Amino acid sequence: MSLTMQISSSLSARRLAAVLCGLAALVPATASAKGVTKASDCPTQVLTQHFLSEGDANWYTPVPGGVFSVASGATYDSGALCIGAEHPTFRFRANGTGGTLEVHARYRDEDGEQQDLVVANLSAATAWLLSDMLDTQVDDIAGAAGARTYVTFRFVATGGDWQVDDLYVDPFVNR
Repeated sequence: MSLTMQISSSLSARRLAAVLCGLAALVPATASAKGVTKASDCPTQVLTQHFLSEGDANWYTPVPGGVFSVASGATYDSGALCIGAEHPTFRFRANGTGGTLEVHARYRDEDGEQQDLVVANLSAATAWLLSDMLDTQVDDIAGAAGARTYVTFRFVATGGDWQVDDLYVDPFVNR
């Protein structure tokens, strides 16, 4: 009887673990699984002049998960951020030991289909550098005026390790 209880408890624990892992896997996918939506469905964004010390007076909103390291051959996906036509560019600080860092904008279109656009290929630098202002591809992403979608940024390192810091999107509020 003791053996039966142990097996039963073990099966229950495994089922619970499987359910919890399944739910945990859905959490980050939920935000990025949303397709095109309305501005009123997006959370309020905090704005800051984050790159003012580098001479960039634009206002930016941080991207969730915007500080990370990517080993050569690895991929990193940022958290999701709701953007629209007023979010045309993004930038970040980066430092690599060699190779390239490929940057993608990823989103779901109006049909809920996953889209992936390569927006930049950066070469490694010997010191921390601020990226150029990169295009979010929002015209391809949200399309219609007033439409919003959740975007994540994917970083793929090849030929060297990379560190990324301060990933921010420009909401175009001061132009």
